[in-house]
Amino acid sequence: MRCARAPRSSFDADESLTEVDGIRGKGGVIVATHDGGQRLATGAPDELEGISDATWSRIPHDYYVFAITWRRAVVLLIIKKVAVTLGASMYTEGYGSTRCSEWLDYGVTIARALGCPPDGPVLLGRDSRSSLLVSGGQSSAARSRHALLLYMQLQQRVQSGLIRLAHIGDKDMPVDCFTKWTTKEKLESSLAYLTNARARTAIEARRELEIALAILGIGDDD
Repeated sequence: MRCARAPRSSFDADESLTEVDGIRGKGGVIVATHDGGQRLATGAPDELEGISDATWSRIPHDYYVFAITWRRAVVLLIIKKVAVTLGASMYTEGYGSTRCSEWLDYGVTIARALGCPPDGPVLLGRDSRSSLLVSGGQSSAARSRHALLLYMQLQQRVQSGLIRLAHIGDKDMPVDCFTKWTTKEKLESSLAYLTNARARTAIEARRELEIALAILGIGDDD
């Protein structure tokens, strides 16, 4: 069995990904950003993708969450408690992102087995700039040597070309509704993004139209 090749997302690196302050990580990895708040409005892309977020300095516990989407809908959503006190967003974000990268690694293996491997590095997005810089191996952030062990697996996946990093702002972040209070509109947009609800609504509307036309004895070409 082979999967049909999915088209690239509208958030392709050549179109809407831009460098954050001109910073590049090791191996020429571009630490990129999505701007404009259009991600939630457009919906999840066809290709495999992961987005991660986390709380920090919460009492009594911190949490991390990540969603992996494929074919325009979520295929894995994990929300877990961080069992130890980390005390900084760079730590909790790094922990959640590393876990997300592990599942993306597994997702790539599944996609290859299905006959439709990714065209290139799989996108992993989050909203923490410090976490992005360390993950990409940027030199000034790399001075936080006490945190580097936590990021080693993530850095290796970036440098091997398995994943690419992206900074996703609050307007575009579909999983921060699980880590903080947000508006009703943002919650609804996030759930629609993760469940591909807009496409299902369009399909249901099309079916209702077809039933109505059949009852009236009218074809699509009439």
